[in-house]
Amino acid sequence: MPGRTAVSIRWFGGPGQSPGICEIPLETFTAAVDFLRLNGAERIGILGTSKGAEAALLTAVHDPRVDVVVAVSPTSRVWCNVGPGRDGVQRPYRSSWTWR
Repeated sequence: MPGRTAVSIRWFGGPGQSPGICEIPLETFTAAVDFLRLNGAERIGILGTSKGAEAALLTAVHDPRVDVVVAVSPTSRVWCNVGPGRDGVQRPYRSSWTWR
């Protein structure tokens, strides 16, 4: 059986990132797909829980290189931000995600 390559990313709360889940670029996740492809991954799967499941599903919609998504406890909607954005402002509510 061939080996598996995996990557875990920090997508908010880190240096230079939004402190909350607010206007997170989906390109954050497609960059991880780029990384996996560059390191030999032939098939790409994304696992996410809760808001991460929302991100995984949205990433798969926008990136045809994603073959499978395991979404644990997703919701039936794309919800607004949870916490402040890069500007430190929490309200008014904004999208959790951006694309391009």
